[in-house]
Amino acid sequence: MSLLGSSTFTWRALRRTSAGALALAATTLGLASAAPAETVIKFATTMPNGSVMMKAVYQPWIDALNEAGKGEFVVVPQEPPFAVTTNVWDRVVSGVADMGFAILPNTGVPFPRSTVSMLPGLVDNDTEAGSIAFWRLYERGLLADEFDSVKIMNIVALPPAVLVSKEPITSLDQLAGKKVRVLDKISADAVEALGGSSIAIPFSDTYQALSSGVVDAILANGTTLLYYKFGELMTKQVNNVYFGMLPSVIFMNKAFYESLSPKAKEIVDTFVGEESSRQIGAAYTKFESENYATLGSQNSEYTFIELPREERDRWHEAIEPIVSDWVSATPDGQALVDAFKEEYAKAKQ
Repeated sequence: MSLLGSSTFTWRALRRTSAGALALAATTLGLASAAPAETVIKFATTMPNGSVMMKAVYQPWIDALNEAGKGEFVVVPQEPPFAVTTNVWDRVVSGVADMGFAILPNTGVPFPRSTVSMLPGLVDNDTEAGSIAFWRLYERGLLADEFDSVKIMNIVALPPAVLVSKEPITSLDQLAGKKVRVLDKISADAVEALGGSSIAIPFSDTYQALSSGVVDAILANGTTLLYYKFGELMTKQVNNVYFGMLPSVIFMNKAFYESLSPKAKEIVDTFVGEESSRQIGAAYTKFESENYATLGSQNSEYTFIELPREERDRWHEAIEPIVSDWVSATPDGQALVDAFKEEYAKAKQ
């Protein structure tokens, strides 16, 4: 066979092969396009995807949800500036985001009943128990209509604030007159009731305020003390008086949830409720324990102070009016306080 004949044969064969391949590709693409695509769920996390809190607490929960939802949906975390703590509630309610994480007091939306967990001295530092108790309040209808505009997936009590100072504080007398950086009005009232002087300083200015001596002490938890290096400057921690847990939720836009397929909704619903709240609360408990252990191992000056029972009772007695005032100002306030303490105790058993 001549080269020309060979070349012609090869070209014709190639054309037939290419035509077959194109037909097969077209068929394959047609089948792929016919298959339903996974629904993308835009999750406004309000924190960088690489943050230690995201990795330790929330990413495992997201990964488990995505594993369960394969073929139906995929949750895609959206870090700031997509949404920040002050606008995330509105972004989810308006449908800009499909799902979000919110620290309720930071949203600018009133949740008066949900601030029960922020009351000082009510419970100790078990975020797993606190999260279970919080969900049970919701199930019992004690949070009224605070979450009617969204679908709540879980409610989590964040790690509590403790008092950390430059110099050891082992009594109310030593706290008197000390300038303390506070978190909110409830913690400010508690500090004032204990004889301290509360100071509100923007978070971004806190390290400078600590290093320059503007304040003598701070209310903080293990995460902020370790990762924002506040624990390098404030090293004496009162370890058995707690200034309340901030309430947080993971929630979904109602209309978006209703738009999901029946199977997708069924999967999502397995991540809604007490167990979901417990899992994230437990992750926080573990995370905080590790943070405090690191603080102690990194700095030999970091000291955990256990107040004697009699002295601790004096502190609790001093801040009791803060709880009483909250009860008076909040619908069903006493029922909420009693139920939260009751469910917290049950959850710790």
